[in-house]
Amino acid sequence: MGAIRTDDRVELEITGMTCAACAARIEKKLNRLEGVTATVNYATERAAVAYPPEVSPADLIAVVKATGYGATLPQPLVPVRPAAEAAADAGASPAGDAPPAAEAAAAG
Repeated sequence: MGAIRTDDRVELEITGMTCAACAARIEKKLNRLEGVTATVNYATERAAVAYPPEVSPADLIAVVKATGYGATLPQPLVPVRPAAEAAADAGASPAGDAPPAAEAAAAG
């Protein structure tokens, strides 16, 4: 029996494409790498790539750059917290919750 191969997957952000032929060119170059299966989408400017352990995401990016385009790994999503929650964590009241002027004057 042969060795079991597990491919990793990555989605690259591609820049510099101006038409569907650009996407096809990048896809062709990536698919020439041993064990790599790539699909490039011109509309979303992304490449979905499955690659073997002996190929790294840096190798994939280098191929795209050598073809004349830009490529990066997607940035991780940072959760956005509601303003009220962020203000509560900071010990302040959310915007718009300031005391009325009469209460502020009485406190003062």
